[in-house]
Amino acid sequence: MILLKTGKTLEEQHVCRSKIYGELTGLPTSAAVSLQSILTFFEHKQGAFKGTPQSAQKIIWLNQADITEDLENAHKIIINMTQFDPQLKKIVAGTTLYSPSVFEIHSFC
Repeated sequence: MILLKTGKTLEEQHVCRSKIYGELTGLPTSAAVSLQSILTFFEHKQGAFKGTPQSAQKIIWLNQADITEDLENAHKIIINMTQFDPQLKKIVAGTTLYSPSVFEIHSFC
């Protein structure tokens, strides 16, 4: 799961395990989280899918996609992620605050 709050500073209140996120993405503390840093985090071997078995089918949950700007960010991530990992099977955009919680599901073969 990843929150889509690009533009927020790289601090623990905005990014869980912000120190590790910064180390893996190259972002300095208090820098703004960018779309590129989110993609880097997904692609890094020690990032979001660390320890995932080779045979696993991967699903990404993009949380807090309940406002237009964040849903647009989700679309940018979806476009970029489909090219990076053949094990990626689904990307789901939604929110845990409202029902229904799922706004979009993108499936890949």
